[in-house]
Parts: sequence; structure tokens; C-alpha cells
Amino acid sequence: MSVERVKSKRTGKRGFRYRYRTLAGTRSYITFWLAERSDAEKAFRAFLDDQEKKKLGIPSQQNWLTRYSDLVKSFIEQAPISSEARRTVLKKHLEKNYLDLKIAADLANVGKLTAACRTEALKHGRNGDEFCRRYVQGTLKQLTAWAASNSLLPYDPLAAWKKLPRSSQPKRRRAFLPAEMRAIVDAAAVIDALFGRGGHSSAMIIKTLLVTGNRPGAIFDAKVSDFTGMRIDLPAARGCKRNGVAMVPEEFARELQEYIQSRKAKPSDPLLVSPKGEPIDSRNIQRCVRRAMVLGCVALAWPAADPAAADVDPMAVADAIFNGKPRGFAGAPPTDDAKKRRREEAVAKINVMVERLKPKVDQILKDKDLYALRATHISWARQLVNADCVKLQVGHAPRDMAEAHYTDLGLLDPSASAAAVWNVLLGRQRLRIESQPAVLAMAAGAESMAYVAAYNEQNKQNGGKKETLAASQGLTVSGVVIGGLDGTRTRDLRRDKPTL
Repeated sequence: MSVERVKSKRTGKRGFRYRYRTLAGTRSYITFWLAERSDAEKAFRAFLDDQEKKKLGIPSQQNWLTRYSDLVKSFIEQAPISSEARRTVLKKHLEKNYLDLKIAADLANVGKLTAACRTEALKHGRNGDEFCRRYVQGTLKQLTAWAASNSLLPYDPLAAWKKLPRSSQPKRRRAFLPAEMRAIVDAAAVIDALFGRGGHSSAMIIKTLLVTGNRPGAIFDAKVSDFTGMRIDLPAARGCKRNGVAMVPEEFARELQEYIQSRKAKPSDPLLVSPKGEPIDSRNIQRCVRRAMVLGCVALAWPAADPAAADVDPMAVADAIFNGKPRGFAGAPPTDDAKKRRREEAVAKINVMVERLKPKVDQILKDKDLYALRATHISWARQLVNADCVKLQVGHAPRDMAEAHYTDLGLLDPSASAAAVWNVLLGRQRLRIESQPAVLAMAAGAESMAYVAAYNEQNKQNGGKKETLAASQGLTVSGVVIGGLDGTRTRDLRRDKPTL
């Protein structure tokens, strides 16, 4: 080791230059701009210690000087992130650098980061707290945990960073009632029939998600070859996202097999496809299912005895609620005053029904989306079968010592969970919250008429204890009938609670 006192021609600073051997064995120089030689000696010894740590694979203190942008780049390229969608989200928010970080050492000042998050939360308005928890704090904690595990940082500086406080209550998805779920399945079948979707049924997507109870993304990734006739073989867990057994009842398995055969699908094709016959895009299918949900809720809340509903198409009302305005008319704008007046009257009648039904539809669909089908499966099944069977079916991790070490999974029957949900959907089993049994409504108009006749005949044989139904009590949508609470009648809100 040799040392030389030097002076910078540009800044005039004085310091000491040291010669050393690099890890590759070559000679190199490093300068410390410190006036006192003793301080320079300490800095040089610390530098040599870091060099030795690098040689032995021990995290170096010098890594704290790594530029934040370089650390993020390495993380996005090398980290084992659960999915490409998650990788895209992490890349977007980490590169935006909301807290204006410069080097890795900035991540060690937790107090300063917390204060900066409060300032950042104000920029995002009402949802600022949740935004910072998820996209600022959450992404940075994932970054530093990876960096520490790969020796890019000596330790994880954010491991003890507690979750930021939030001013709002976290949203929780709510489950559908059996009557609501039947109406949605029927509405999806109606929409499929109206658009002539053939073998590309959106109703099959809804029923598959409900019966299996697994995450939509896992089900959408399944191939035809993954369906064994008894279950859908889902891939292994990815990150903390576990997949369940995904058993299917025998009766539904036949429906699913017919659905596959009608498409003439190959083993390598997706098990479920979009209404256009393409691989399912998670964002597009949410809109498709939402439309069925709105139409189903309109059918449940439809006031058949109201004179204002006599000349209005429920599908037009549902479209107006779904799109935020009534749909347009086919053809060129009319020039005849009488025709203009008829169109204006038709739109006015639709708006009247929208004003009456939209609050009820919003009430039913509050905190419910495509993922709520998973919540519905679990909420139904846990009332009827062993909770351990439900966990095995949907892929939930064990939560206590008994579940993790003393429950023999080989003695559990996850198919009981799927069968229970299927039977509730068909009205064969009832939940405790249901006040009356319900029957799955027929989708086609002729089948609904036949059901009304069969219902009245059975009622007559039982002594006429129930109210006689009329064919007009069904809701006709372009020749297709949508059922109400028990398949034919509209819902009685005095009797049925709209929430679980």
C-alpha cells in the first residue's frame, strides 16, 4: 500500500491517494478528499473492509450509495415477481419515485419516508391514504426485502416500517344471495341468446367461477387438458397466491364438457373463452359480467304491477343503468314529428324506470364484482359443509396449529364444497338466511311458460296453498323471460334482506 498527498486543480481540495489491488488482482487508485491523514486512513481501511466483504459475498456498506434508479432496474429485471401484471405495476410506481429518493441510503430513514408519504397522500385526495399504503409503501417494502435477500443491501431497512394509518375503512367484497345469483346467471343466458354467442357463453364463465370458488385469474389460465371431468387442475401456487383443488359436481361437469365440445376446442386451448371466442382478458370480462349483474338486479327489482313498466323493455333499462344513458335507436334520425315524439316518449319511460330501479340495483351490487363470486362460494359453502373442505377447495392456507399439522387433507372432501354451492344455486339446498326455497329460473320464454304451468299444476295438487301464478308475471326481454325471486315472480323487499 502506498499513499500520496494530492491537491485538486479544479476545486483546490487536498487529500490522500492510495494504491491498492482490486478483486480482479489489478492495481488501482482511490482518493479521499480529507485534510487529516488519520481521517483518510480510517476511510481507506473501511474501503478495504468493504472490498473483502465483496470478495466473501457479504453485503457491503458501499451498496448504500447505489443509485435508486439502478436498484429499481435490477429489481424489475431479476426479482421473482408472481406475474407479469404485478411486474408492470411495480415498474410503473417504483419508477415514478413518489418520494424523490436518490440513493439506497435514503430508504433507511423511515421517519422521513413516513412524513413524505403523508405529503404524497394529500395529492391523491380522498383515496390518498390507501394509494400510499399500496403503491408507495407496499412497493418500496417489496423492493428492499428483495435487495436484502440478495445481499444488495446489508439488511432490510423497511422490515419494521409499520403500515401507514388510513382514514377510511377498508372495503370488503360482499357475497350474493342465492336469488341474486340465479337472476345473474339467467341474465347472462339472456344476453348470450340475444347476441347469438353460441358456444361462447358468459353464463358458463360465471357458473365456473362460482362453483370452483377459485381466483378468476387462475381459472382463466386453465387449459382444456386441465379439466379431468371431476376437477380443474390448476397450476402450483405462485408467490403467496395459492390455488385450490377446484372440484366440480358431476352435473355441472357435463355442462362444462358440452361447452368444450360445442367449441371443438383442442387440449391446448383455454378452458374458458370470452364471448368473442378469444382468451379471456381480465378487464374486459369484468365489464361483461357486470352487465349481466345489472340486468339480473333489474329483473329482481322489476315492478310488474307498476303501469309505468308495462311498455318498457327491461333490457333497455339495464343498458341505461349500465352505460349511464339510454342506448340509441337504429337507423337514421327521424324527420317525421310523430316518430320523433314516439322516440322521446320511449326514452322518457326508460328514464322513469331507471330513476326508480337504479338505487335498488346499486344497493344489491355495492362492493360486488367478478371477484365476489369467490366470496359467494365461500360464504355459502361454510354454512353447509366443513370449513376445512372449503379451504381445500378454494386454496386458503391453514391458519392455526390444528389445520397446519393435525388435519389429514386426505380425509377431507373438497367436492362437498362445490356440490353444496351447486345445490344452493339450483334451489335444492337452502341457506339459513333464506326465508323461502327458490328454484332456478328458466332462461328461454317457452321454458318459463312451461314452468308457470307446472307450478300451478303442482299447487293445485297440494290443495292450492300458494298463490296461483300468471304468465304475465315473468319479465319478457325480446322473447326471453327472466325470473324473479323464485323463478317467476318479482322480489318482495319486505321479506328478503338485500345483503348477507
